[in-house]
Parts: sequence; C-alpha cells; structure tokens
Amino acid sequence: MLLLAIVIIMMVLMIGNDIRSRKKEMSMYMVQGYTRKELIRILGMEYAIRFTPIMIYASIAAAVVMLFENWVLRTFTAREVQLLQMNLSVSSIVTGVVIIVIVLITAVHNISQQIREINLLKEIRSEG
Repeated sequence: MLLLAIVIIMMVLMIGNDIRSRKKEMSMYMVQGYTRKELIRILGMEYAIRFTPIMIYASIAAAVVMLFENWVLRTFTAREVQLLQMNLSVSSIVTGVVIIVIVLITAVHNISQQIREINLLKEIRSEG
C-alpha cells in the first residue's frame, strides 16, 4: 500500500508538471478544434503507452530477483530455510494489474483536472 501511495503521488506530480509545461500545446490543440475530452483521452493513452514498458521491465526484474533469491536459498541455506521459496502466484499478478489500473485512473483524473485549468484565452495571449 505504501508503494502504491508513493507511485500515485509521483504520477500526480509528474503529470502535473508535464501538463503545465505543455499548456501552450494543449491550447493550440483546442484552437484547432479538439475538445477537452479528446485531449484527456489522447494524453491518457500517451501516458499508458509511456508506462507500459516500465511495468513490463519491473515485472521481469521482479521475476529475476525471485529466481536469484530461490537459487541463494537452495544453495546456501539450511533445509528449514529452503522451504521459503519465492514465486509469482496468480493473486500477485492480479494485485499488480489492480495497482496499474488504480495508477492509470489516478493519472487520467489528474490529466482531466490539469486540462480543465487551462485558460485558453490567457494561453493564446501569452503566445505573443
């Protein structure tokens, strides 16, 4: 739960900074006829595509670490400790998927808030 909270906080901060730095770009899309809802969908998919490889790499790294831990337990410990085998169960995978979904929902919510805060007239005037 602590890890989930940290990931959500980092995601909110990162998306907030990214959207704030791209306000002029978002304003130009709105001037060209994109709706706020379409921008939210576009940015949501952009972040989902950005974070999918990261999640895959994290899963592969976790599996490799578990294999290494199992090898160390089998090789260097007493029989009693060897009973502690690490594995990826279905519930672990489901939990990971649920965490990813929660993080993406939080990201889309944050994106929608940031898009709603864009003042189109102010951004176009500042473009000069």
